[in-house]
Amino acid sequence: SFRLSPDEKRLVFAGAEKAANSGSYGPIDIWVSGLKGEGVRRVTNDDAEDETPVWHPDSRRIVFSSWRGNIRQLQVCEFQTTVDRESWKTCVVFLSVEPLFGDGDDRDPIDQKCS
Repeated sequence: SFRLSPDEKRLVFAGAEKAANSGSYGPIDIWVSGLKGEGVRRVTNDDAEDETPVWHPDSRRIVFSSWRGNIRQLQVCEFQTTVDRESWKTCVVFLSVEPLFGDGDDRDPIDQKCS
């Protein structure tokens, strides 16, 4: 689904691009566009599944979840404007949670990271 930025100038969404040569879809990435779908830009471009983007209240940052191997991360990307162009800064990891698979520890993974 699309999410409107708080300044009401852009939309953010998660989607996969269809490969021209194979017809299959690639990994899910984060995309931004204008309100009418113009100026579509890919924010992420990697093998990870990047999902559920939401805008920060300042309309300059996007927070989203990402699967990196077996690790779920929250990442933040910041929009930057320079004299000659607009772009997205490299995303940074905000929170990383390793899932628990059969290790006998039934604590919440966030509690584990914070203890």
